[in-house]
Amino acid sequence: MRKPMVIGSHVFVFILAIAVFWAGLALGLQYNPTYGTLLWAAALAIVLVNLVWMLRSMKRMR
Repeated sequence: MRKPMVIGSHVFVFILAIAVFWAGLALGLQYNPTYGTLLWAAALAIVLVNLVWMLRSMKRMR
C-alpha cells in the first residue's frame, strides 16, 4: 500500500515541476524574463529534490 502512494507522490511532484516550468515560460515571454527564469530555476530545484527523494526512498525499500 505504501509503495503506490510513494510512486504517486513522485509523479505528482514531477507534474508540479512541469506546471511551474510552463508558468515560467508563459510569464517570461509575456511579462518579465527575470520572473520566468526564476520559475525555471524553481522547477529545476523541484525536479532535483524529487530525484534525491526518489533515490533515498529506493534505498529504504530494498
